[in-house]
Amino acid sequence: MFTGEYTHSLDDKGRVAFPRRLRETAGDEAGKEASLFLCRGQGGCLYLYTEKRWRSLVDSMSKPSFGAPDQVNFSRLFFSTASEARLDGQARFQVPDHLRVLAGIDREVVFVGVYD
Repeated sequence: MFTGEYTHSLDDKGRVAFPRRLRETAGDEAGKEASLFLCRGQGGCLYLYTEKRWRSLVDSMSKPSFGAPDQVNFSRLFFSTASEARLDGQARFQVPDHLRVLAGIDREVVFVGVYD
């Protein structure tokens, strides 16, 4: 379970380090050169998921009952901003420009562990 709050800064190339405590919680899923998925969240936040959790979300959203108009609109909004974020050898990942603008990120990033 992800918990805690961690503040990091973007570097000049728009990369941020994934906090060590969150990497430890994620275990092998967030190891060196692992993939994370970053997308628009609620309230001006971005959501960051491990690949395993992202795949689970995708599976749950692709069920036949997910075809209702409101669900389709949500899916478009959610997935259109999504971006794979691969960790480099220093456990950093790139925050794409469009997501930085959506979240109002200029320099400082606050990671908040919220369960998954």
